[in-house]
Amino acid sequence: IGPRLAAGELVATVAWHEDDGLPAIDAPAVRLAPAGDGFALDGHKRAVPFGAEAGLLLVPATMDAGHALVALQVDAQAQATAGAGRLEVVPAPAIDGMPSADIRFDALPIPASAVVARGEDARGLLGWMRDAWRVASCADALGAMRRLVEMTGEYLRVRQQFGAPIGQNQALRHRFVDLHLAIREVEATCEYAAVSLDRADAQARAHAADIAHYATVRAAWRVSQECVQMHGGIGMA
Repeated sequence: IGPRLAAGELVATVAWHEDDGLPAIDAPAVRLAPAGDGFALDGHKRAVPFGAEAGLLLVPATMDAGHALVALQVDAQAQATAGAGRLEVVPAPAIDGMPSADIRFDALPIPASAVVARGEDARGLLGWMRDAWRVASCADALGAMRRLVEMTGEYLRVRQQFGAPIGQNQALRHRFVDLHLAIREVEATCEYAAVSLDRADAQARAHAADIAHYATVRAAWRVSQECVQMHGGIGMA
């Protein structure tokens, strides 16, 4: 699997979300029950990123026996080829246009070898993946903020008002510098969180991801609002 992922031949994703819209780690509603030599998977995952494109799904679930937490991998390509009708994938693009899908499991056969981790091992693995996902999302937002500021800087240099570029306005210059400072703060917190994924214990890792998440959301709101406002009517359009 590793070489195929690295080569881009296989897309993998994590089916975090369920009906309440929050990442289901501690007590997923999706159930894994014994069936013959393996298991059967039942339940519904929502807004799975790249769910329709993924060939491999990592699914948190609850095992009926003892209600233990499990993490298992589902070979979506193999299930589609089998045509058993027990894996339903409905594309549901996110509000920002990113691909996602709702996925329903109906007594989907799961081999015993597909169970990656159980109990505390599964909780630790899923916790690490949740934090890594959040840090990656923060880095993605950081790239978007950088591009917004670049576009706004270009606009301030070419937009003419009263015979001069509006970027010569001192108030706009100060506001534009403040955006760069906000981005530098996000860069620092994201870098710290990324390093913490490998070097810190679980509590410190989650704390670093929390800091990066908070700083990113706060800066993203400010940068987006300021860039739209500096573009004026064009920004609103």
